Amino acid sequence: HQLAQVHFDPNTRTQISDSIKSSIPFFDQFYQIGKTDRANGMTRQQAQQREAEFRSPEFLSDVGQKGIFINRKYSTDNPQKQRQILLDSAVATYWDGYEGRP
Repeated sequence: HQLAQVHFDPNTRTQISDSIKSSIPFFDQFYQIGKTDRANGMTRQQAQQREAEFRSPEFLSDVGQKGIFINRKYSTDNPQKQRQILLDSAVATYWDGYEGRP
């Protein structure tokens, strides 16, 4: 929903259900990393270092730069805001996996 709110073009709209379906594999990998880190005995401090790696400028640097509409790629609206939304959600998903939350 946050990504849809960032996109202001009145000619297009985000298909929320399709976005959710396509985002599941992306977020599931962060959940699995968190789960694995906890199972391998990673301390909370080490997990916070992992989060810092996720938040580094190089991580997800190309996400949100291009959007696809009718099989053509276009520059997206506000790519930094989109990157931040995805990154915050991915980190929260990592911590859900680490803490064992479903």
